[in-house]
Amino acid sequence: MVNGELSKDRDPFIIHHSSFTIDLIISDLMMPVMDGFQFLEKVKSDDRWRHLPFIMLTAKVDDKAKLRALRVGVDDYLTKPFVEVELKARIENLLHNYWQRMEMFSQNEDTAEGGAVENRPVITRTDAEWLEEVEGKLTKYLPEADLKMERVAAEMFLSHRQFSRKLKGLTGLTPSQYLKEIRLNRSKELLLSKKYKTIKEVASAVGFTDARHFSDLFQAHFGALPSGFLR
Repeated sequence: MVNGELSKDRDPFIIHHSSFTIDLIISDLMMPVMDGFQFLEKVKSDDRWRHLPFIMLTAKVDDKAKLRALRVGVDDYLTKPFVEVELKARIENLLHNYWQRMEMFSQNEDTAEGGAVENRPVITRTDAEWLEEVEGKLTKYLPEADLKMERVAAEMFLSHRQFSRKLKGLTGLTPSQYLKEIRLNRSKELLLSKKYKTIKEVASAVGFTDARHFSDLFQAHFGALPSGFLR
């Protein structure tokens, strides 16, 4: 899914422009010379590429390190083996969010004096740390089905409007959409861990009161029913 090329006569770990446009990167975690996280760090440290959605493929279900740099709405991961429809669903979701961010960024720059030289959102290290803190707070409150985002905003020392604007600008998602992403991603982790025996238990653990509705959302998001992960 990377429409680009690696330079043969320069740093082989940094992507350089070709005649193609890069919209998304897919990398395996286990690779020769450097692993996927090292490659991810290279990409995210370069202003030209850090805005791109990045999908990591890994065979390690319990690899806690995957959460070190992978943020909802910016990056994602898939555990092998996976089915093609699941990969396509994740790509579709990431590109949808990415294009929303690009459109918003472009509109903001159009209103600024002189406009943008190159329309692309940039997630700084500070932004990533802020998102990680938000994700940590949301994860703590996931079982609360009626969680109010005003509560999280207050804990981030922002008004709900300021919080919503910043989150939308960084991820392309509204607070409610972002919360849904967190819930669904956490539910997949719980399913893979085999901690729960029923879909209803998993749904409840991440704040969904209706197991059927949860299953529908899960299938739309991951391209597979949650029941398939309990076998």
